[in-house]
Amino acid sequence: MPICLPSETDESPFKEGETFSVSGWGRTDLFNKYFRNIHSPIKLKLRIPYVQRDKCTDILSKFGIELGPKQVCAGGEFAKDTCAGDSGAPLMYFDRKFSRWVAYGVVSYGFTRCGMAGHPAVYTDISAYLDWIH
Repeated sequence: MPICLPSETDESPFKEGETFSVSGWGRTDLFNKYFRNIHSPIKLKLRIPYVQRDKCTDILSKFGIELGPKQVCAGGEFAKDTCAGDSGAPLMYFDRKFSRWVAYGVVSYGFTRCGMAGHPAVYTDISAYLDWIH
């Protein structure tokens, strides 16, 4: 089923305490136990927390990475992350007010070792590209 795009009137879910869902066929520890660098043969989904911009900027700057103005961060929990092969997948938020799923981000990049505590992944902010999408 199609997913909704954020509208300009939607309240942004990019705030502390909000949780997003991500899904994809990226690399996982489960399948890498048996095969080296294999992507998941089944689509997986998990919930990850939003990471405030200033906190994410501080974390990334320690590694020489600058968070762009049209990027957001989520994740940073142990063993819960997007990974190689998930790029382009949606960062989704369930809008309880209208009972619908909304794509607020697109998987962009993360750390080489996925799922490290305190190391969130970076997502492209879809709302920054709505004019171009439409």
